[in-house]
Amino acid sequence: MKPPSRAAALCFNRTVQLGSVSDLASLESILDGENMVDVQAIESLALQTYQGFPATSRPETSANWARRIDTVDKLVVSRRLQTGGFFAPDVVPAPVAGAREVVEVLGLPVVHKPRVASGGMGLSIICTLENLESALSEGGNSDSYFFERHVDGRSLQIGGVVDGGGMGPVATCETVGRPAGRGPASQLLGLDDPELAETGRKLATHLGIEGLINVEVIRDADGRDWVHDVNPRVWGSFAAFRVVGVDFLGAYVDWLRGVPEANSRRGIQEETRIDVLPGAFLRRQPSESRVQVQARLTRAALPYLKWVGPRYVAYELAHNLKHR
Repeated sequence: MKPPSRAAALCFNRTVQLGSVSDLASLESILDGENMVDVQAIESLALQTYQGFPATSRPETSANWARRIDTVDKLVVSRRLQTGGFFAPDVVPAPVAGAREVVEVLGLPVVHKPRVASGGMGLSIICTLENLESALSEGGNSDSYFFERHVDGRSLQIGGVVDGGGMGPVATCETVGRPAGRGPASQLLGLDDPELAETGRKLATHLGIEGLINVEVIRDADGRDWVHDVNPRVWGSFAAFRVVGVDFLGAYVDWLRGVPEANSRRGIQEETRIDVLPGAFLRRQPSESRVQVQARLTRAALPYLKWVGPRYVAYELAHNLKHR
């Protein structure tokens, strides 16, 4: 595995380098003596991570982590959502007999997705039969993949902190700026959409998820919201919502501590643009000097130094620049 970056060593109290993914099985001994209250893991490492230290936490915490493991497999989640009455695109699991089998059920274009991944890694939208046949012949016809019906529409997100009763602050948004492909968002459009937010709460309750959650949906021309991705973890732009009065970090800490204030249902009150630090402030206009760009970024970072701290600002700068 890659060694910890300099940014990670600077921003976190402790970093541990593992030799391989299999070393995650030793997390229980590595974290011996620590008071484990929660874990944030990307999907590709979630199963090994959560299974690495079941005995180091409180029983209720371990049960919550076990339920998160059930959401790692996107194919399984899709089926659970359909049986729960949510709109989820039809799917065909791989392997398949051939490309025509997929087209007969799902049509074209079709989405080809890994069952376990994060950040859109490995996902592709296939528009022709020839390209579909190529994807199958080039390793995409294993049981690590599935095919999903393509839904045309507006891509929206739900993010929040939820407890066992589906409470907690939940906000809805649309990504309207992303400077580096599928990298971190630079600008969001915050939406006042209580119905979509309530869908996120009901979905979390149905899947048994508690804590931080991020859900991606496609809203079609008829106004139906098709859920196509569920991530029971922190998402990249969660701190930016503090600018519009939604304090996910504070609510998350309250949830960890069992404080009732975490049950606030406040979300975004009106449609508004949200500039995400640091990506929204790094673009240099033709009339600007580097000094002016740096001054704008510094001004934008000042509230975050108070809200989250200098380590968060330093890490986000390093993370964003890496994607660029």
